Amino acid sequence: AHIERRLEKYNCKGTERDALDLILPKLKEGIPARSCGLSPAAVFSIKSLGLLTLKPVLYTFNVSRSTFLFERTEALENAKAMVRNIRYSDTSLDLCALVSAKMEARMSKFEAQDRFDHLHKLGVDPSKDRDIEDNMCYNALPILIQRLLSLGLVYTGPGVPPSRSSSSKAYVIRRTGAPTAVQMAGKLHGDIQKGFIKCEVIPAPLLLEYPTYAAAHLAGRIMTRG
Repeated sequence: AHIERRLEKYNCKGTERDALDLILPKLKEGIPARSCGLSPAAVFSIKSLGLLTLKPVLYTFNVSRSTFLFERTEALENAKAMVRNIRYSDTSLDLCALVSAKMEARMSKFEAQDRFDHLHKLGVDPSKDRDIEDNMCYNALPILIQRLLSLGLVYTGPGVPPSRSSSSKAYVIRRTGAPTAVQMAGKLHGDIQKGFIKCEVIPAPLLLEYPTYAAAHLAGRIMTRG
């Protein structure tokens, strides 16, 4: 109905109309829009419609605690094989992940140290197996969604603890190649780009390896761009 209403509009023409005329009968047959062979220009012309079947898919598989902790690699390969067998799945775009909902729901009630101790009791040492923490849904799913939608996170701030400043912010940006520092400033705010002189840059995961921004600076890990 959404597409049909759009086709009734007099200003629906050219590439957009051609794309919708192609998609509509396919959708009625149960074929997703992304499997209709649309060109990049055609996809862009109908982007504002927000068609769900035009978007990539993140498949999540809920597995047992023991599978998640001790058989994750094999289970993930099996999950990927299942995705490949799903009709109209697009393995060049779609992603999949494992979750253990029952285990994570229980652990979400624990403090960090309690979670660490709980995993020890289950026979896992998080200090040696960092993948356990990285693959928890609260870490893994946001990262996979960023990849699916070609998004990135940029953090800005004065490089001091939050207790001393409230100006630290996080920005969601669309990844388009490798922007220069000036171009990145423009993505954050046009005024920043106009008055841009230079900036200090460090990957967030690398910064987290140091107790403070000053410590990372002292270790020579901060890069100056501009």
